[in-house]
Amino acid sequence: TLHSILDLEILVNTLLRQVTEAMHIKQGVVMYRVSTDVPTFVPEATVGMDSLPDGLQLTLSSSLLEVLKKADKPLDFSEQPLERNSTQLSEPANELITFLPSAVWIPFVTRTKEHENLIGLLMLGPKLSDEPYTQADLELLGTLAHQGATAVQNATLYAQLSARTRAMERAREQLMATYLDTYGGTVPKEANGDSPSLRSRVNSAQGSDFNQIAAALKESHDRLKQLDKLKSSFL
Repeated sequence: TLHSILDLEILVNTLLRQVTEAMHIKQGVVMYRVSTDVPTFVPEATVGMDSLPDGLQLTLSSSLLEVLKKADKPLDFSEQPLERNSTQLSEPANELITFLPSAVWIPFVTRTKEHENLIGLLMLGPKLSDEPYTQADLELLGTLAHQGATAVQNATLYAQLSARTRAMERAREQLMATYLDTYGGTVPKEANGDSPSLRSRVNSAQGSDFNQIAAALKESHDRLKQLDKLKSSFL
């Protein structure tokens, strides 16, 4: 299910809802990384919690970040709560402050030959039965961590490709509008079919402007085609 969803918001809500329902968990939150320089995360989806204030951010200490990046399984803080100085919230959110130190943290880590990158966190509270998490539970959540990281990365890359495609399309439309305003509402034909009036314009004082706009339009068109191929290959 996760790998069939390319919308990040739908993805994290589906992930959290299915996990908490299947394992009968009271509370949960998915945090998504928004900064590469500073390990800062924002909540993307919650279950069993009141709505969190807008602009809420969680910053991790460098030592905790390294622990999470290197972890090959979920970290269970339910028996030994996390030290509060390991995390910092940008503004008060009492429910989240109380919940985080004793939650089970499932890091979403993407790995390459060069480095590990923590792109998100799934944090789960106690079960409805108040029974502890078993080893089988943690192994299942460990599998979810690998699948979830890949799914989140896919959705993020797809969103970036879509945004770039839309930006290029807007740029192309703006360039075309500029051309039409400048050259009387006519679109140039191919070089071997140019009309005398168009050739004379190119040779006129405005020729350099036309060439620049035409070159920019061609570059925009080529990049759009390349992005479209990239998106198709990605899908």
